[in-house]
Amino acid sequence: MLALVAALLHGHQAKAQDIDPSTIDATVGTWLVAPADGQPGCRLRLSREGAIGGFALDGAEDGCKGKVPQLVDAAAWNFGENAEIIFIDPLRKVLAHFEEVEGSPYRSIEEPRLLLLHEPPAGLDSVPTEKLVAGDWVLKRPKGEKLCDLTLKAEAADSDSYPLSPSGDCAKAVKKLKLFRYQLNGFSLSLLGEDGSAILMEETEPGHFEKSREEGGKPLVMERKG
Repeated sequence: MLALVAALLHGHQAKAQDIDPSTIDATVGTWLVAPADGQPGCRLRLSREGAIGGFALDGAEDGCKGKVPQLVDAAAWNFGENAEIIFIDPLRKVLAHFEEVEGSPYRSIEEPRLLLLHEPPAGLDSVPTEKLVAGDWVLKRPKGEKLCDLTLKAEAADSDSYPLSPSGDCAKAVKKLKLFRYQLNGFSLSLLGEDGSAILMEETEPGHFEKSREEGGKPLVMERKG
């Protein structure tokens, strides 16, 4: 049995050597592993430097203790048989597998409560949840021009979105959108309109979202009131 396990792990390492170098370069960097329930996670620094079982990894022993304890012994990372990212201890034991979900953060295969996020915002160590964002917000321009008050609720409107209620004297451009729901995806929050339109906002610090640079049009911010 031990020989079989060793052979499988050796296969993981050989697999990584066959992956396009640009894919490895895109994976190298700082990642945040955090529970999907909004609890704090830990940052791991992935490098190209060789290590037992794959490539070197730093930050787990000190950063993950008390937050993501199953990764405290992680000393290396690699790619699995299906191109998932795996974390490995010094004895080549695979501690976790994270698979890519299109349009979403990597998710843990064994423990769905975990998310693996690439290049997280500098000041954040946990992902927003519907319970954490529920409450009153203001949608405005970066220089302060108020566009609309928004109330976000935590009760599910359907399987993956939650109720949103505009209030107050909203700007005409916002009224036209008929915003009525929001959706969370990692550090992103989408404001959804009844006509199928959406505004993608990204959390940059606690209580503060900014319109994604991928979106066109004028910049927007969303800030928690009070």
